[in-house]
Amino acid sequence: MLIWTGASPRTAAAGTKSSGGIGRFSPRPAAGAPGTPTAKHSEPALVCPAVSKIPTLAPPGVDVVNPPTTLSNFKLTDQNGKPLQLSDLKGKLALMTFGFTHCPDVCPTTLVKLARVKQAGALPGVQVLFVSVDPQRDTPTALGLYVHAFDPDFIGLTGEASAIKRIATEFGVAVSRVDLSGGDYTMDHSAVVFLLDRRGRMVGVFTPPFDIQRMAQDLRRAAAFLIG
Repeated sequence: MLIWTGASPRTAAAGTKSSGGIGRFSPRPAAGAPGTPTAKHSEPALVCPAVSKIPTLAPPGVDVVNPPTTLSNFKLTDQNGKPLQLSDLKGKLALMTFGFTHCPDVCPTTLVKLARVKQAGALPGVQVLFVSVDPQRDTPTALGLYVHAFDPDFIGLTGEASAIKRIATEFGVAVSRVDLSGGDYTMDHSAVVFLLDRRGRMVGVFTPPFDIQRMAQDLRRAAAFLIG
């Protein structure tokens, strides 16, 4: 489901109507706080509760109440080993999510659904970005093999751990390493998808559960707000 950034956390949680338009994003609470959809890969079962019902979108032509969130021009490395900055995506709509290639369930499920949404043509030309939260294991080559298994146009991004931590914090994404027996480890992370406009600004947030038909419908409705 898509939470428009014009809805305050309280309004969204109540499932009431938004005041209209696309407003400012409010960072998500820290990991473990109520309403934070965090993928717990270290547990047998995944608990990713829906944060809210989607607020009613404002009709076409409504004025923007608050500005979308302007993001810093982060720089990471793509699956081809080439640098990619947020500014390189200017002029494109993007769906961005965080995860890792050793993810057993949440990440592959999310990417399958994003591939289906992309194939549905809800937002023609939309670029899907998968940012690794496990740069220690997720090399550009590993990311390329992983994301291209879902769609050949998906972009996988990795980088220095400090850079990824900084970006995750800016997006309000909780990330933590969980050590397992035998010296292995997994990663817990927020299971959300961010919608970026053609100026590289955050204008919406999808939270689980991700329903393909609903996501496509929401993106078609959002298209009228994303012409700039």
